[in-house]
Amino acid sequence: MKRRDRTPCGKGRQRGISLIGWLILLILVGGWVYGAIRVVPAYIEDGEIGTTLKGVRNDARTLPIQDIQRELVDQLNINSIDDVKISEFKFTEDGGKLTISINHPIEKSFIGNLSFVIHSNHSITVTRGGGSG
Repeated sequence: MKRRDRTPCGKGRQRGISLIGWLILLILVGGWVYGAIRVVPAYIEDGEIGTTLKGVRNDARTLPIQDIQRELVDQLNINSIDDVKISEFKFTEDGGKLTISINHPIEKSFIGNLSFVIHSNHSITVTRGGGSG
């Protein structure tokens, strides 16, 4: 009698991923999705801060600093950026040029005491008196 050659433990019939494999995959993908949900708003906030700063570029050529500050506060309120204070903006005048810059850390908690920090660094320089900069 001929004996059939069988694969030990039925390994020839196994296909797909096991339940434990699915759980591990779900945990990994879920962790990445949760991280993205926590971090993406910080990047959006960073972009809004940069857009706000660029939005005052034309007015910064002619307006006094107090009016520029007022406009920045208004734009931050419109964009619902509550964590940034006007005192974080630095105004530097040098030789007919005005530089407005901000260095603002955006911190978002992840799990427990683990947090993500994004450093929002933006700067514009304009020539005062109506020139281009």
